[in-house]
Amino acid sequence: MSHSAPLPASWDQVVRTSYLPGVDPQELWTNVTSMGGVNLELLPYMRMTLPRELRRDPSIRHVPLNSSLGKSWIFLGGLLPIDFDDIVIAEREEGRRFLERSTTSCTKVWQHERIVEPVPGGAQLTDRLSYLLRPHMRPVRAPFHRAMGALFTHRHRKVRRHYSERVFRTGVEGDTHA
Repeated sequence: MSHSAPLPASWDQVVRTSYLPGVDPQELWTNVTSMGGVNLELLPYMRMTLPRELRRDPSIRHVPLNSSLGKSWIFLGGLLPIDFDDIVIAEREEGRRFLERSTTSCTKVWQHERIVEPVPGGAQLTDRLSYLLRPHMRPVRAPFHRAMGALFTHRHRKVRRHYSERVFRTGVEGDTHA
């Protein structure tokens, strides 16, 4: 399902975009496509385990497309298992974009597109989540949508904070040695 095509009425979507001044797009790509980087974004609300295929090389750089990488367990607060994500990378443009098309116990389809683009003076990160809830989740569609919106807002806030603190620390260190 292309991001330019309208979603069917039974699907929901969350989109978040962040501008990151002074950030190298390739460095951002490396960080936001690693499981360590993903977990830094999710904490303290949740964390994910590495699926089987990412245990040898925890990046998506060499994973086969359209093939299950195995289940990644999702832990609420980092402790309580609440869901799984059977991860499948459907598309990948190394250094720029990936499209994950997976299933979870809550969603029949979980489609997460992440794009890193160079922009004047830095980088831009966009997450586009489109999902189709399973029938048992449809009664909680509205709260689930709000929770996904809040989760991706949190993720972007953590990425912005990480890079703003890093740029600030670098600037302070540079000033003290000048």
